[in-house]
Amino acid sequence: MAMTMQDLRTLCDGLRVPSQLVPDGSALLINADGVVIALELIDEGRVFDMNVLNFAKCPGDSPHRNAVAALLCELNSRTRCVRYAWIPAHGAIYLRSEVFLIESKLSEAQFIEYVRGLVAWYHRSNARVQKLVETGTDPGDPVAQQQTAPAEPMNKL
Repeated sequence: MAMTMQDLRTLCDGLRVPSQLVPDGSALLINADGVVIALELIDEGRVFDMNVLNFAKCPGDSPHRNAVAALLCELNSRTRCVRYAWIPAHGAIYLRSEVFLIESKLSEAQFIEYVRGLVAWYHRSNARVQKLVETGTDPGDPVAQQQTAPAEPMNKL
């Protein structure tokens, strides 16, 4: 049996995650570590979709549009569970993740890990994308910058 919106609400309630059903009933909104996420069930409840609201904006006529598109392609090539998308017509940049449930339902542990993963990528990439949109300069991946360089090889004896 596919998952229903009521199943998703029950899951959030059981985990004490405050949620709000959007007026048309198509999504639940949650706030996870300051990140507002729309949770949706699509394809008759066989796909669980998470979409970060207000990830970033870049107008289609921005002078930095090519750099933004290149960075989003790079990020997409490095991630497996999340996807970045940009719609130049209205400037929205999305961070989203989909999980194919087929005929199963999410467990509490799965839900927690999926949301944690999306939020982690938000925190890892949002400032970088915002800076690039504003300045045209990519400040780089903060996680990669924190990694230490390998130790110098030992001198030959």
